[in-house]
Amino acid sequence: MHSQFTEETSSVLSKSSGTTSQVRLKLYNNFTKTKVDFIPLDGNVIRWFSRGPSFSDTFSTSYIRYFMSIDVIHRILSDYFNYDVIFGMNLTDINDKIIREVHERSTNRIETLANYQTATSSPFDKRDRLPTVSKTTKYDTKNQLHHTRQFIERLLVAMERFNILQPSI
Repeated sequence: MHSQFTEETSSVLSKSSGTTSQVRLKLYNNFTKTKVDFIPLDGNVIRWFSRGPSFSDTFSTSYIRYFMSIDVIHRILSDYFNYDVIFGMNLTDINDKIIREVHERSTNRIETLANYQTATSSPFDKRDRLPTVSKTTKYDTKNQLHHTRQFIERLLVAMERFNILQPSI
């Protein structure tokens, strides 16, 4: 059924666009109010980054909707339009709400973060529920904290050296 849908849709789109070899992705240009061909910057490769959700203490349907929407768009770009999609997503599991909860509960920060990570990753780690895309990268915020901290420390040193640092900081 999938290949039949693709062939039928492909022939209809090809006839309407005047091309017979390949279906082209068109985007709506808000400035010109016209549809224009989508042309990737690097041949057939699309590099796509998505901010991703910031998780709270429970896994809700809004997260599932987000992941499903991203998955559908990714599959259309790669399977129907034959683009080589490299997709990166940031999953934020550290935010003010989680930090505040750690202080309120007087619990171990590592334990609380582990609970959030388990709650947020388990539905999507099972390949039988939602197949993972081969070129998907997930950025784990808490594992990047030390890099961010080092960058900020270097930035503050440089700002102080060039007298940019405000006394209130």
